[in-house]
Amino acid sequence: MTVSIRLFMRTVMLCSLALCSISVYAQRQIVGFVCDDANSSPIHGATVIQYQDSTRVKMLAYAITNKNGFFRLSSPNDGIGSIVVRYTGYEDLVVNSIAENDTLHLRMDKSSIQLGEVIVKGRYSGIKVKGDCIVFDVNHFKTGTEENVSDVLNSLPGVSVSGTGKISYAGRDINKVLVNGQEMMDVGSGMMINGLSSDIVSGVQILNNWKDGSIQEEYNDRNRTALNIETKKGTRTVGSVEGSSGILNKYELKPTLMASNEKFSLTAAGSSNNYGGEVFSIEEYMSSFVDLSSILNDGMGMLTLSESERLMLTPPQNVNKSRNSAIAINGVYRPSETLTIKSSVLLNSSKLNSLEDNSNYYFMSDFSSFERDAQVTTNNMLSANVNVRWKPSKRFELTSFTMGSYNDYGKSHDMEVSTFTYNLKAYQDRTQRKKQMSEALAANLRVGSNGLIFANASFTANSAKSDIGILSDSMLIQTKHILSGGFYEYGTYREVPSYSFNNELGYSHRFSKKRMLRLSVAYGNEREDVDSHGIADEVLQDKYISSRYSISARFSKQTGVLRYNIGNSVVWSHCKYAAHNGKTKAEWCPDMMLHLVFSPKQELRLAGQRSVSAASYERFLTYGMPLDYNSYRAASLMESPFVTKEQLLLHYRILEQYYNFLLFVNASYSREKGSGMDKVSQDGILSTHTYVDGGNTKNMALSATVRKGLGNMPVDAQLYTGYNFSSMPLIMGETISDYRMKRFSNSLTFSSRYLSAVNAEIKGAYEKTEINTSSYKTKSNEYAVSGKLMYAKNKWKGELMYSYEVIDGDLAYDSNHNIGFRLSYNLSHLYFRLSGSNLLHIRKYEWSETNTSTNYQSQTQYLRMPGYVLATMGWRF
Repeated sequence: MTVSIRLFMRTVMLCSLALCSISVYAQRQIVGFVCDDANSSPIHGATVIQYQDSTRVKMLAYAITNKNGFFRLSSPNDGIGSIVVRYTGYEDLVVNSIAENDTLHLRMDKSSIQLGEVIVKGRYSGIKVKGDCIVFDVNHFKTGTEENVSDVLNSLPGVSVSGTGKISYAGRDINKVLVNGQEMMDVGSGMMINGLSSDIVSGVQILNNWKDGSIQEEYNDRNRTALNIETKKGTRTVGSVEGSSGILNKYELKPTLMASNEKFSLTAAGSSNNYGGEVFSIEEYMSSFVDLSSILNDGMGMLTLSESERLMLTPPQNVNKSRNSAIAINGVYRPSETLTIKSSVLLNSSKLNSLEDNSNYYFMSDFSSFERDAQVTTNNMLSANVNVRWKPSKRFELTSFTMGSYNDYGKSHDMEVSTFTYNLKAYQDRTQRKKQMSEALAANLRVGSNGLIFANASFTANSAKSDIGILSDSMLIQTKHILSGGFYEYGTYREVPSYSFNNELGYSHRFSKKRMLRLSVAYGNEREDVDSHGIADEVLQDKYISSRYSISARFSKQTGVLRYNIGNSVVWSHCKYAAHNGKTKAEWCPDMMLHLVFSPKQELRLAGQRSVSAASYERFLTYGMPLDYNSYRAASLMESPFVTKEQLLLHYRILEQYYNFLLFVNASYSREKGSGMDKVSQDGILSTHTYVDGGNTKNMALSATVRKGLGNMPVDAQLYTGYNFSSMPLIMGETISDYRMKRFSNSLTFSSRYLSAVNAEIKGAYEKTEINTSSYKTKSNEYAVSGKLMYAKNKWKGELMYSYEVIDGDLAYDSNHNIGFRLSYNLSHLYFRLSGSNLLHIRKYEWSETNTSTNYQSQTQYLRMPGYVLATMGWRF
């Protein structure tokens, strides 16, 4: 590794010295002012977009006017093209002819269109499509009952916001959330939009092919999508403090703050409750690390989650007590045009309790058992990062990303198990403590007028400590143990320090305004040292080392009707693990993306990719270890460490504004070879697992969303249909089988937008799930009907909600009526709210379902989170 670092540093220094004499790359600065044509007052918060040409298909630069109406655009020296200025309540201003080195003075006329009149006609869609920018008229879709920004976004066609604030558009995730054109929220954006008042929103835009203004992004062929939220008074200080209290000691606290000026911005959001409300998601967690992977242009060093992290971020349905809190803070400081400093802190603490009764049937051993399991899960996590971008000139840029995180996770089980032949008591404790430090550097240097030399490097150090402790009055697993007080004590303590180093050196060249070539070489190295300690002090060690060399070429075109990104990589992978001397594999890894833009309203994307990576070290451990009181993992039998993954993606969008019609179609297919097969043997309730070579995992997903306005009525209908299929090979005993899952999903929603105090929404949904192997087949059907009656007049807002859901499975049937409400009274800054959910199950909420795994089926009865009634008081500023 030392030799690799020295070689990399020498290469970067030589390239830097050689390029110091190259002429400065010309970049055009366009500055100007925007004002009202009638009274010459400056317009604050107007959107200024520069396009490649008058067709307005390719966006080059993007700016928001300040309080003086001033804006500045920085774009490559390949023509002015066309400039479009937009602001709510004004006609779009288009400028196609601009003199050299001229300060623009742009005057906007107020719009003569009365949106209320157009809504009655039913032909106004509330959406404008201008090239890569989709503009929503939020007043067209709002009913007046929206409480926060999340409610506003959810009302927009094609935009979906989860309970934790994850935003997607047309079935694709939003990569960045902007406020008045500024990057203000790297982490915690979900808590912010769930906490900020809906009254601050004046407009929303979807920005396809979004760039952040850096040199690296200008030469990057990635297609990122941003969502920009415009506030009514432009960039200002807004926030709220909200507290709730309810029956049975339920509570919720939600403070939010957003403040900014031309040099500094700060966002802070917090959320804490004990009624089961989600405050934290896997997207929030991963966003703490996303800048690390984005700095590495070829995607090396991508992060994965451990099993305990996945359980922490996606809690199961069987939780009946919950305490969850999270705080996210983001700061951006721009002391000058050459320096930008961003920092984020994310803190989470949670505790979950669950209780379930399981009637288990084990297929291979034809054995049954009853299990009562009480679980307590705790988690404490802290993550912080600093991102510094220095751009001393128009041709050189240096970016640094530093990140540190700590995670403390624990889970305990108290179990009682009974079978036909014996009864058993067992106690299990799992803990995991994980520390991580990462540093990434990226240097970008323009060469002449069309070239860019880039160099990236990153280093990551991890320390993961995990402990499995089991105490049982019956010994099912034949492993070393201690007998004390009539109980068998056994388990494993494992410590895994790991290190990874990745670097890349490359060159990008623009042949014209439309086409670009990217060449790069990359090297990555990763090492894990696994030290395991058994209960009897035996020490077991494994080492896993993987290296990767790659040469890549990619040719892309990002404008016009036909856009594409075609590349190929030659990858040499070398893995050394346990007692094996090492294996090497060379592979071609092509990737392709075709993007047909038939018009600003209609597009089709096709993408495909093939990649090769090293399998997880977990699949090559040379010793056995207990997983649970009735589950044991034997030493691995795998020999091949390489995993090949192939992916195909399709996306189609059509938006017809006149007929108020919207269609999204998404499809994906992936196949993974070489990740290994799980071989399972069963003896009563004891299962033994190991990994063997082979495996061909397949996943397929299809979905379509159609939204249509119903003639001249202000009512929208939305139809969703989806199909998911997954197949995973496994060996049950000595028989090779496939574990296959199919899921069909359908829903139909009608929602009204009348200019009156009352509106309504009705939704019906159906989902069918089938699970098949060579030895069994199960299926379940889920039905749901829901309705929402909304009221908004003067200072009052209210919602009355009802839903009915049924799960009808082979072994379980259950149903639930859910009644909820929300009533709020708003003064200028002070507001009061009374809300409730699942009112028929305030004290206790029982549920049953069937769960099917690879080797057993379980009929489960458990307690879910009960309903609540909360009284809320809040202050907005």
